[in-house]
Amino acid sequence: MLSKVDSSTSADRRLITRVLSIASLVLSRAQQVLIILSALGLILGVVTMVLLRYVVQVKFFGTEEIILMTAAWFYFMAASYASCKGKYVRSQALDFFMKSEESVIRDIVGILFPFIGFCVCAITCYWAFNYLAWTFSAHVRTVTLGWPFSFSVMSMVVGMAILTIYLLVELVKSVQNAIVKHAKRRGKQWTR
Repeated sequence: MLSKVDSSTSADRRLITRVLSIASLVLSRAQQVLIILSALGLILGVVTMVLLRYVVQVKFFGTEEIILMTAAWFYFMAASYASCKGKYVRSQALDFFMKSEESVIRDIVGILFPFIGFCVCAITCYWAFNYLAWTFSAHVRTVTLGWPFSFSVMSMVVGMAILTIYLLVELVKSVQNAIVKHAKRRGKQWTR
């Protein structure tokens, strides 16, 4: 009976892992598409603005608003994608002071940094969501084109939510790695 429970639990874990892996891949691809489209939009917007202003000498009002909205999407998608890939700016100052990989302090700091990042991102995501709700309820519009300002603010909510999820995953991995290291130091086996 015990082996049936163990095998069904193992099958459930594999299914959950597979679903999460597919969801992560889909999210990563969607982020890549949004980053590429917004980068192309930024390039096209700046080139158009320069051509209209300085070559044709025609002022097209609103190009700045379009560029700023596109830049917001680019920034928040790129930030969350960098977090997903672990390519964000990180200080490795701890390496100068601690040479040993087996240090308990290194494990604690390895948990503390993602925890702080997760907390800050979760709070920022909450604020961004409240700001988005306010822009909807107040019907805030851009000055020149009169477009809903919520389109720009939505990039903050989406980007910060994705960033928060990625930092939570990193935090869980850091805790798991610290537990495994601690168990190995004590001579015990621990499986994830």
